[in-house]
Amino acid sequence: MSVAHILPGRGNHALPAEPVNLGGEFGRTDWMDNGLVRVLFRADGRFDIMDHSTGRHVIGAGRLEDSEDAGDSYDWSAGGHPVPQAAGRGEKMHERVLATDSRFADMDENNRQVYLTIEQQDDWTATVRLHIAWALPARFNDSTQTRSEEMEWNTIDHYITLRSGHPYGRGRNLGQQLM
Repeated sequence: MSVAHILPGRGNHALPAEPVNLGGEFGRTDWMDNGLVRVLFRADGRFDIMDHSTGRHVIGAGRLEDSEDAGDSYDWSAGGHPVPQAAGRGEKMHERVLATDSRFADMDENNRQVYLTIEQQDDWTATVRLHIAWALPARFNDSTQTRSEEMEWNTIDHYITLRSGHPYGRGRNLGQQLM
């Protein structure tokens, strides 16, 4: 037995709501909008989200933070608080320590490059790839509890999708270190 489903065509007449549009100035893609949600792309790699029905804004979504990791293979721990290898759990920390070297991609203009690519676009859906290349310290020195001066490029890709008639965008993030 076979089952056939009758699906609407992909023409404009069958759209559930407004089409997904992309736009910007000087040939750039600065925003995407489906009539319910608008996503505004920033040059520093972050993006803002605006809900048309409520007027609510999410400012600076996708902000990337890097902090040194002096942790063992189990969890993250800030530098400046060494625990000898094979010493067991060590002394209990009574307060959570803060990172001594913390960076934000949007504030690290000299070590950051941002590219935006339209991965897919039609009236029904659009996906934008926000590609961020960010140079970060290559290693952490256990003996000095500091990060190296040598930098290595890392990439982070945000894939942001809007669909016609959907009040929510979809996002997916991928990252990798380039040697």
